[in-house]
Amino acid sequence: MKKFLTKLIVATIIGAPVPISVAAQTSSADSTNATTDTPVVQAQYTAAENVPKAKYHLYRMNYWVTGSLCVAASAANIYAIPNLIKGKPDLTDQEMQGINKNAVPWFDKWALQQDPSKRAMFMKTSDYVLPGIIVIPGFLAFDKHVRKDWARILLMYYEMHSLTFSLYNYS
Repeated sequence: MKKFLTKLIVATIIGAPVPISVAAQTSSADSTNATTDTPVVQAQYTAAENVPKAKYHLYRMNYWVTGSLCVAASAANIYAIPNLIKGKPDLTDQEMQGINKNAVPWFDKWALQQDPSKRAMFMKTSDYVLPGIIVIPGFLAFDKHVRKDWARILLMYYEMHSLTFSLYNYS
């Protein structure tokens, strides 16, 4: 089981098909070829090939769970934006100068080197980039394989954003 989960995770990351059967059926003509008898070659049957095209969806989803998570996270965000995010006090200059630079991880140290006088430019740039990042996945609608699952993908995308934003708001 552990080996299968490892293969599943690796296949998910690289986008490869996940084998569901290693003991695939081969004809007697195929058995003469030594390469077709190996488990790697026989494992070419995937879940997508074993389900009729009309009923096959790339993602299986429980709409009640996903919808409930989306509604709960959205309600939490609606509460958090004015009460938690907007209500935070600004950092004082003393607090900024008192930051222990050794406590900051290496991948975040670049943030301490930013020029504070360019803050307005950075905020303006992020205001233009963020909506683009949110809208770009909409171009997946032009892919014919994704288009049939547009509602599922849109719901997963919304769920991911609402949960991520909730985690940010309440951390």
